[in-house]
Amino acid sequence: MDFEAIDVVRQVEQEADQLVEQAKQTAQSIKSQAVTQAKTEAEELMEEARIKARQLEDVAVKVGEEQVRPILEEAKKKSDEFLNMSESKLSAVADTIVERILG
Repeated sequence: MDFEAIDVVRQVEQEADQLVEQAKQTAQSIKSQAVTQAKTEAEELMEEARIKARQLEDVAVKVGEEQVRPILEEAKKKSDEFLNMSESKLSAVADTIVERILG
């Protein structure tokens, strides 16, 4: 009978060892899945951040263009006026500039 008890104890110990090994494997699998999921979620968050950054950049460019537009239009208007001046007016303006420079 003692041998039977020893066999039962050994069998229980083997089953316990198997359960411990299964638990270790399950824990490793869960850990691996968690790491993979965390990487995937981090990549998704980074992509969302890149998209938002591009959207903000687009808005900033549009705002900048809107602010510069009146300045460019005024510069074009003055440039066109200058280009459309008659030769005599240009000479008079050039003479005035030279006089101011030379004193």
